[in-house]
Amino acid sequence: GKYYLDKTKIPVDYTGQIQNGNSSTAHLGTYDYLATPASKVNNGTVSFNFERLGCLVQLKIDLVERTTISNVSVKCGNDALFVDKGFIDLTSETPQIMTTKSEDKSNVINIKTNNLRVATNETATIYFMMAPVNLEGNDLEVVVMEDNGFTRTFHVTGKNFIAGKAYSYSMALSRENVATVNVATAGTFSTQIRNNYVDGEF
Repeated sequence: GKYYLDKTKIPVDYTGQIQNGNSSTAHLGTYDYLATPASKVNNGTVSFNFERLGCLVQLKIDLVERTTISNVSVKCGNDALFVDKGFIDLTSETPQIMTTKSEDKSNVINIKTNNLRVATNETATIYFMMAPVNLEGNDLEVVVMEDNGFTRTFHVTGKNFIAGKAYSYSMALSRENVATVNVATAGTFSTQIRNNYVDGEF
């Protein structure tokens, strides 16, 4: 209680999630908010029934080339639906993650990764926590950024993310998605990419 000015609210913050290594879950504890709506007294002992207030999301990305991933982001169009910061209302009989400020929401969740290296044909597995939100039917854009600045983009369908539940997405980059560019003349790589692969955007 001494750490918070408002004794009726516990602050929640999902920003700054950093995963160290592939498939690591060590960072999740900081963002795994729990609460118990009630307690029971039995023979002088108190029993608490803690429930998770957030959602666990797993991203499994099959890559065909060896790489090091530096950041993964999940974006939901331009709508600010993800809770970045909020609070747990201790006066409520059913504690849940809430926010009253529009600036505490955004349309993207970022997960920074350290030492996340994958070998050829290996799966990169990323974990993050988020507040419950109904994104059923929404298109989610998953952008994987490599250390060299190259990005890979995948599209998955949003779900109704419910508190205390875990969700998993599997994505794959096939050989058909990889282009081989033969540069005959030095300095023409950007021009070839622009003219042949990305419709004038590079």
